[in-house]
Amino acid sequence: MKTRIIVLYVLAAYGIVATSTVASADACATLRAALATPVPKLPYRTLTKPERAVVTRERASLRSCGDGFPGGEEAFLKADAVSLRKDLRNIERLFAYAANNDLAWRTARALDPSGRRTAHIRGGWDKEQVLLLGGFFYMRRLYEEEQLGASSNELNRVRGRFGIGASQLSYWDE
Repeated sequence: MKTRIIVLYVLAAYGIVATSTVASADACATLRAALATPVPKLPYRTLTKPERAVVTRERASLRSCGDGFPGGEEAFLKADAVSLRKDLRNIERLFAYAANNDLAWRTARALDPSGRRTAHIRGGWDKEQVLLLGGFFYMRRLYEEEQLGASSNELNRVRGRFGIGASQLSYWDE
């Protein structure tokens, strides 16, 4: 649940919005008033060493998503929207192969020549979080390439697929 909220927060920070209605003047005034109110800082929760080990193994990050991308992390950050969408599909296929037997894993080798992503998946990569993070990078690139319609459609697809809604965080972990 935390992953979903953070990804939506990051999407909002980049100004990626998917809406088909126009807000009334009252709604805009209410929003402006809410934004003017300072947000209280949430308390930190210190993770234990075993919790940190699980988080490191299972959480996706820029580094782990860029791992296995042709050209590495630098190429991942510079890739165009078409390349990122293709890569996101490959990751989805890798997770599909993960649910099957070893024969399927051998087939997955073509999608992951370096074997790094396969190792992350076998190590406990959280499928939902990886796909959300990959979706974020893809939407961000669409937005930067000024493909706003495609960005909005992708945001709606991700929201629908993962059942994402907005809620307030109750704590923040380090």
